[in-house]
Amino acid sequence: GNNNITNIQQNNIIIRNFGEENVSYLTNSYFKRLFSDQQPVNTIPSIVKKIYFNFEHPENMNLKIENTDQPHIKVYKGDKWHLEDKKDTIHKIVNQNFNLIDHKFTQVQEELPEQNKNSYEEYKNEILENKSDKSKKYIKNIIKKTENIILVSS
Repeated sequence: GNNNITNIQQNNIIIRNFGEENVSYLTNSYFKRLFSDQQPVNTIPSIVKKIYFNFEHPENMNLKIENTDQPHIKVYKGDKWHLEDKKDTIHKIVNQNFNLIDHKFTQVQEELPEQNKNSYEEYKNEILENKSDKSKKYIKNIIKKTENIILVSS
């Protein structure tokens, strides 16, 4: 006789609502590496990928862009997908993650090389100024890089 053994593994993943992502796995050592390895302009797009498109944390995969020609982005809220304004949502993502990164920077800055600290401070000042043409161009670049991460990863 033949003995057949069938193993069935079922993984139920509950997607978290947009804006309620689990970021507890982003440790201070992760942020030290982020500030040391990345140019500041790339920190937000990098963290967006790490939060929303991380296969080790599928519960955070709660946004996607399915069509680049449409002005909408899909976000998961209240147990279903909703269409929201792409531009507004990406601005919200950039602001939210800038605040997270800035908060973490204050926690790890003493452990960073002086060059990285200065580079981040310049970046922060440029973003917060938000009035000069240079500042607006800088922010536009961050938003475009973030949108591209979402698009490529969706």
